[in-house]
Amino acid sequence: MPLLVMALASLLMFLLISVLLAVAKAAERRERRRTSVRRRTPPRPFRVLPLALAFDPERAMIWETQVPALELVCRAGSKGLAIERLHGCYLVAARRSPELFEGCKFERWLAFLEEERLIVNDGERVAITPEGYQFVKYRVSREAGVPA
Repeated sequence: MPLLVMALASLLMFLLISVLLAVAKAAERRERRRTSVRRRTPPRPFRVLPLALAFDPERAMIWETQVPALELVCRAGSKGLAIERLHGCYLVAARRSPELFEGCKFERWLAFLEEERLIVNDGERVAITPEGYQFVKYRVSREAGVPA
């Protein structure tokens, strides 16, 4: 009789462990799906500053760090600008405003400009987009005191 009780208890434990493993596997699959969606959309620096706010005079100072780089890319024309040349603009801006660039590497900064559709990046060269051109045109005309 004690042997039968131990066999039944072992069988019940086996079934319980199997059910718990199946539940854990399903939860892991669901978590992987959820996190894979997050991996496709990388975190953005300056998250509180969408492009629409770049035209807002109160928030304009923060966008000033991107303006010299965008002007340089704009002057390069349709052929674009080598990424290495743009890195110098990033370094200057990071030195001028270290509090804005804390923890933000060049690659992230470049990706931010691309995500905001100000530039296009083919891996070697960077070119201005129509939105980027409008942004630069607005900023330059605003600095000159000319209505955009």
